[in-house]
Amino acid sequence: MNSLYLATVSSRAANPEIVKSLTHVLVPTVVRLVDQVASLLPENQPSQAVQIEEKPIEETVQPIQLVEEKPQVEPEHITEPQPQFEPLPPKTPINQFMVEKLSGMLVPVDTVRIDGEIIAKWTELYDGKEIKTVNIEALDGKKTTCKVKAIKESKSNAKGVIQIPERILQTLQTEKGKLVMVKPIVE
Repeated sequence: MNSLYLATVSSRAANPEIVKSLTHVLVPTVVRLVDQVASLLPENQPSQAVQIEEKPIEETVQPIQLVEEKPQVEPEHITEPQPQFEPLPPKTPINQFMVEKLSGMLVPVDTVRIDGEIIAKWTELYDGKEIKTVNIEALDGKKTTCKVKAIKESKSNAKGVIQIPERILQTLQTEKGKLVMVKPIVE
């Protein structure tokens, strides 16, 4: 960038995705911001160029220390509004459940039942927003979206179990005893 080169050194244990994000996203963004701030400085101020001293590679290998430098910019020179960023929503949890067949005369055909504690954790994770629907995915890739309610009976063996009506079992092409992945949908 601007006739400068960036070399990245990391340990073998470093996550390659994070290293790639740093070198392809974070560093170019910081460089662009520094260029923008530099262009906002008045031209009558002397520029503060960074001097690079050339040394053999053996002498320059040292532990990296991050130093935060704040550019000296007067607020009246900035005319663009600063972007307002909202915090990212929490990562949607995906839970794995064992399938139980739900049957009966008054059982809704479009509603599954999950342990109430799991639904409470999802609600807490999303700041009290009520979880009314979920995405269900069978291990073979079949997916469906349906309503969700808490299991009425507070049995200790209800943990890790999802009760699914026959129609949804047919849609997912799964059966009792199989595993499914469940992800809440926040409305």
